[in-house]
Order: sequence, then structure tokens, then C-alpha cells
Amino acid sequence: MFRDFPVHGEIAYKGAEAADCAGEQGKYWEFHRILYEKQREWMSNTSMLYTYAKQLGLNVTAFKACLDSGKYKTEVDKDLQDGISYGVKGTPTFFINGKKIVGYMPYEEFAKLIDKELNKQ
Repeated sequence: MFRDFPVHGEIAYKGAEAADCAGEQGKYWEFHRILYEKQREWMSNTSMLYTYAKQLGLNVTAFKACLDSGKYKTEVDKDLQDGISYGVKGTPTFFINGKKIVGYMPYEEFAKLIDKELNKQ
């Protein structure tokens, strides 16, 4: 399960909400990837969110209406508050069978941890 944790204030909320709006059109993960790849670009110019929507072939009018409505702000805030309650302080943070893992790790390392946890059961 993926949860939002907008650590960079209101601008990060807007990015998280934009990904959710892209998700309405079946492009959540594609939009999410662009947000990570181009963080510096859109965080200094939020109009780029609409450019990314267009690049992904989204209905930009529907995307803009969704984003401008703030429809996902409460959901993003709930994710943030839940993360704080679980002791999350930054991203990425993962939980594998209740064990907190902080920071990036190659896939192979995650696979080892998951296998280890599965073998405990």
C-alpha cells in the first residue's frame, strides 16, 4: 500500500493531490514517477503539473477541475497524520510486517527482508 507523506508543505500536498487526480484517469503511477523525476521543476512552478498531465495524455480540463477542487486534500492530510502517528519522519519509509525501514534500498534487499519475514510465519 502506498501512502502520501508530503514533507515539503503545501507544494508537496499539491503534488500528491495531482497524482490522485491523474489516478482518476488511470495514470497515478506514471504521474507519480514524473513528480519524483522532476521535483525541482514543478516545486518551483506548479503550472508544470498541468504540462505533465498533458504529456501523459490526460483530459487536462478534468485534471485541472479535480486539482483545483482540493478534492484529495483531506485524504493526503490523513495519510500524513497516519504516517506521523507511526513514527515516519521522511521519505521513503516502508513497513514490512510491522518493521519500519527508512530510506532507499535496492529491490533485492527488500526481497530478502520480505522472504525473511515470511519465513518467520
